[in-house]
Amino acid sequence: FNEKLVQFLLNWLSDPIYSIRENSIKSLCEIGWIFGMGWVVKFAIPKLQTYVSETNYLYWLTPLIGFRLLEPDLDSNIFQDYILPSLQTLASDKVPNIKMNVIKVII
Repeated sequence: FNEKLVQFLLNWLSDPIYSIRENSIKSLCEIGWIFGMGWVVKFAIPKLQTYVSETNYLYWLTPLIGFRLLEPDLDSNIFQDYILPSLQTLASDKVPNIKMNVIKVII
């Protein structure tokens, strides 16, 4: 069940239309709240991290929005081990909007 559900939502994360990506992120986070942090660490975070290495900066917002939505419920160790390395990568980018969204996740 998890595999099919994750694959369904993850396909939407790469949609070229921002509002579809945004809603799929929200859905993924809501499902994460239901299934717990173990599910988030195993399924959601790794997929969100793959977008950090995308060549199109518009897709970099995908993990940032997901991280921002998940962050209040994450244990500090999970944040430090799984989220912070991606944030450090994105914070060094030249696109101001990306840097601003990194800050939003941190604060």
